[in-house]
Amino acid sequence: MRDLNQLVQTYLRAAGYHLLDQTSNLVIADKLAFAGDRDTRLVWITPPNTKIKDFVTLEHQLLRDFDEKTSIYPNARCHLVSHHRDGFSRNFRTEAKSMGITHLVPAQFFDTPFKHEESPESASAIKTLLNKDLLNRRVPQPFSILENGSTKPHSSDLLKHILDELIGTDAWSNKNPCLRIIVGAAGIGKSVLFGSLFNNLYHHFIDQKTRQRKFYRPIPLIPDYLHSSSIIRYEALIDNFMNTDVAVQMSRGSFEWMLENGFSIWLFDGLDELYAGDIDFFEQLLDILTRPDSMAQIVICARDSLLSSSENFANFVQEFSSNSHEMIKIYKLNDWDDSSRRIFTWFYFEDRYPQKDIEPPKIKQFLDKTRQSKSLKILSGLPYYCSLIIEEFNRDQTMDFDNDFTLLEHVISGIIQREVEKGLLKRDFFEKDGLDEWIETIALELYSENYKGLLKSKIEEYAQLVLRPELLGKEYADILQTLIRFPLFIQGIKPGVITYKHELLCEYLAGKYLTKQLPINPKRTALRLGNRIDFADSLIARYMATQIMKQPNLLKDIVAVLKEGAIEDKSFANLLQLALLATPVKDIIKRNNIILEGRDIRGVKFIDKELENISFRNCDLSSAIFRNSNLKNSQFEGAHLCETRFENIGTNLLAGGRFGNIQNFESIFDDNKRIDDRTIMIAWVNKKTGFVEKIKEPCAAALQLRALFLKFLHPNGSARTNELSERALLRGKKYSQAISPEDCLKASIRFGFLQAPDFHKHIKRNVGDRYSDIMCFVRDWKLSLELRQMLNSLCPNKNCQHIPENMI
Repeated sequence: MRDLNQLVQTYLRAAGYHLLDQTSNLVIADKLAFAGDRDTRLVWITPPNTKIKDFVTLEHQLLRDFDEKTSIYPNARCHLVSHHRDGFSRNFRTEAKSMGITHLVPAQFFDTPFKHEESPESASAIKTLLNKDLLNRRVPQPFSILENGSTKPHSSDLLKHILDELIGTDAWSNKNPCLRIIVGAAGIGKSVLFGSLFNNLYHHFIDQKTRQRKFYRPIPLIPDYLHSSSIIRYEALIDNFMNTDVAVQMSRGSFEWMLENGFSIWLFDGLDELYAGDIDFFEQLLDILTRPDSMAQIVICARDSLLSSSENFANFVQEFSSNSHEMIKIYKLNDWDDSSRRIFTWFYFEDRYPQKDIEPPKIKQFLDKTRQSKSLKILSGLPYYCSLIIEEFNRDQTMDFDNDFTLLEHVISGIIQREVEKGLLKRDFFEKDGLDEWIETIALELYSENYKGLLKSKIEEYAQLVLRPELLGKEYADILQTLIRFPLFIQGIKPGVITYKHELLCEYLAGKYLTKQLPINPKRTALRLGNRIDFADSLIARYMATQIMKQPNLLKDIVAVLKEGAIEDKSFANLLQLALLATPVKDIIKRNNIILEGRDIRGVKFIDKELENISFRNCDLSSAIFRNSNLKNSQFEGAHLCETRFENIGTNLLAGGRFGNIQNFESIFDDNKRIDDRTIMIAWVNKKTGFVEKIKEPCAAALQLRALFLKFLHPNGSARTNELSERALLRGKKYSQAISPEDCLKASIRFGFLQAPDFHKHIKRNVGDRYSDIMCFVRDWKLSLELRQMLNSLCPNKNCQHIPENMI
């Protein structure tokens, strides 16, 4: 165990106390409390029990000290903290208690209970998570380990794997901090895993605390704790959790101290918007994980698309994992295998684990059908789809689903039909096709808002647009209530907010709506598809592409809009991706003379395409994928290459390609090998293209300074953020033979490009001419007079040009 005296001191400091005195066995701390009152603590610490030779002598010494110090500090709260209570006599405990001394072990002293533990009747988000069924009814979840760009399948259940690491070893001996990131597709069971993990850890924690043993208190950080916040930030999440579910008032510093010192474990789920939107989120976690002697354990559940679609997330994972070995572990949940499907089926029909060599008829019938049908086998591999299929099978033996679209359509149609059969709904309440339009419109609104939910009043407003005008009075009010309670919906996080039961249902219905709108207004439809970097892999893209295949004229309309080039940014990329998905024609871009040069085509997948002589000059190719495509003589000069993938681009498929000075290069993948070093990238370009580019590099000082400014701006010069924490600015890539990030930061403040740190140690970029100078440098590598003067002061090479002329 760590030195107990040191733990007490750092714990009290984190809680805002000033240490008045400390000896080997006593810490006296004090802070100013509310209304001028003082909060004084006297904490006695005993040596480890194995080092106590004479408990009787120790007890006499402690009692004398209790009497002396409590007379000096009569209003202080007093504690005795020992590694164990064993060895102390009953008389000593009784006398200490009569003197106002609370005798605790570390598992008690360094813990703060949840409100529902103190008052079971109190409202609590945690109570909704506690479910003993998640301890006993467990379907194994296969997984893979993501490491260095490759995926390694694992034979175990991910929950068991993580619990073995956390519970199977002594928590005190597990000193290494670790961030575990669990990713998976929608419907794969991330939230189920999260619930099972929390319940197992929580019940083990309570058991260990009852035995006076130390273990991590699991802290579930979920969207519920952001529903009352106007901003989605790390600080708001932590503060709201403490205010909502922690029994006593505590500071954020104390809360983080518990994590850092192994007295809690943080579990995040359903907070993809926080991971992607709060640029400081991962820096906050990294700061805790990398503090001296940190024992922090953190688990994050997120969509797998976040690894590529969130620049914050992707950069953090790459920077962190490449330097930390076992400090970061990334797991990907895989589809269910046959054994997992079998266990789930037994739970559904028999409410128990499978029996050996026994298969009740209904279970056998269901499993046989999923094994015999290729489409059903694939569909039922996704836990959410498997649950839908088994419900439909149990209802009417229906299992005729070729793909996920027919499954979802059958489920939705069935829900509507059952509402009609119950007499709750009639189609003649609506204008023609009004009911379908209503559920699809709501789906689109939720999709556009990243599934945050819609106010009931908004849902009623949409209903009014499609209900027949002659409906009046009570009948009209009853219909509105029926629609609000429609079985496709569930209550959202915020009061009075409704959302879809599952995002896959929502995405499918949004896709139906947009497919109908596509022939009417392709440009507006492309805009409404949003800014998803993972659009190529989304259900909505697959569905729309499938429908476009059936309408050749619609594909022609899309191509015409792309050729016209009148739409900008992600709207162009969305339409381009739909065109690529909707046709097997390899040379659709060349054949139709679609100009890509200078476009934002982040995340677009070019798979099995003929791209010879195509110009990608000055394109933003972040997270774009070129797989098994002919890129001979293609031009990439000035393209922004960040996590760009070149997969199965074999011999000669990039022959004659031109990359210029790779001035906007950050990182690429050559199959599973990540390249983020400019020297290695130059060698890769020369080898793949067969053309030796005569690349003159900016000096190391210029590269390091640009890396600093790229934290504020995107490579195209657009704003990324206005401010960042000092620690975020000092972390990241360090170029060989370059000045330190600290020197770059100090010089940028001294020359007025950045502002001095505020009291939160946050640094803002300046506005006006200085901001314009930064933008031109980041985007075009142009140096203003002031920037050149600053680089002259930073670069050790006298008379250095800093930026080669052919890069400007």
